[in-house]
Amino acid sequence: MVSKHSPKAFSSAVASLAIVLRRCILLILTPYKTMRKISTETDYTQLYWIGLFIFLYFFIIGFAKILTFLVLFLGTVGIMYAVGRGWKKVVKISNVLFTFSYGLLPTTIWFYLSLALFYLLPPPRTPSLEGKIFSALYVSFSLSLLFWKLILTYLAIRFSLKLGFYSTMFTLVLYTICILTISYFGFALGLSTVPFI
Repeated sequence: MVSKHSPKAFSSAVASLAIVLRRCILLILTPYKTMRKISTETDYTQLYWIGLFIFLYFFIIGFAKILTFLVLFLGTVGIMYAVGRGWKKVVKISNVLFTFSYGLLPTTIWFYLSLALFYLLPPPRTPSLEGKIFSALYVSFSLSLLFWKLILTYLAIRFSLKLGFYSTMFTLVLYTICILTISYFGFALGLSTVPFI
């Protein structure tokens, strides 16, 4: 017997997916306005969709490296909560979860793209003109995603912790140092070469 709540739950899940996809586009076009709206979000189904896309990647490459991702992401939430309390702010874990989950968009795009290129144009790549052009385009695109990632991280910190510009920049630098330190140990232990964060 089919539950009468099933169609409603399905339509709600589809609506949440549509919101996630729409916001992914808006984070490119209007990151400030979009991230501010995300920081007040309460629809946890969106987090499930984002998590699904991420776990699908680890399913493709193997779950061995997922531990590093979980440590980094949960570490991020913990660091932001501690910093927010340090600034004597009222910090909601949900605000941090939503903003930093959407902040994973550039990371997710880069890892999926790198995976696709690994199969389409597997290394080693030739030092020909075409190879050099490809490398230049790949590096340029990667740097663009990194810059976008920094913008989204800045906005995630600002809106989830409700900080001013200088406090946000200080927190961003502190967060970067923490992530680089954790990533170094992950690299040293052979868990990951590039952190998924």
